[in-house]
Amino acid sequence: METIPASVADAARGAVEVLRERGHYQGDYYDREWVAQGADLDHVPVDVCGAINLASGLDVDAPWDDHPHHALARATGEALRDYVPIEPDPALDLPTLIGHWNDDSRRTWADIIAALEGVAAAHDKGESL
Repeated sequence: METIPASVADAARGAVEVLRERGHYQGDYYDREWVAQGADLDHVPVDVCGAINLASGLDVDAPWDDHPHHALARATGEALRDYVPIEPDPALDLPTLIGHWNDDSRRTWADIIAALEGVAAAHDKGESL
């Protein structure tokens, strides 16, 4: 049975591990074209939202809606948004907003890892972001 993280810090650290194991993707939650060509969904690179979802025990492309099972992923996404910071846009939902940040051509795997590690460290210290 998969262990679901208990906190935003745990989910952020889990997302780092997902990205280290699978690699970082830009453009969508994961490389859908690669999967369509036969790649195993459990092994393709993912974007930061997909990594947060997987670390939170969700499907890679689960929405961050009001469903109670999505609360940890949503809270981790909110913490990332506030940590980076990512300028809010009322026209975009949270995963889309963070997805745009992830997909910026200047954004690197190292940037994503550093941001998630920063979220985890801040939450470990009990800091409000």
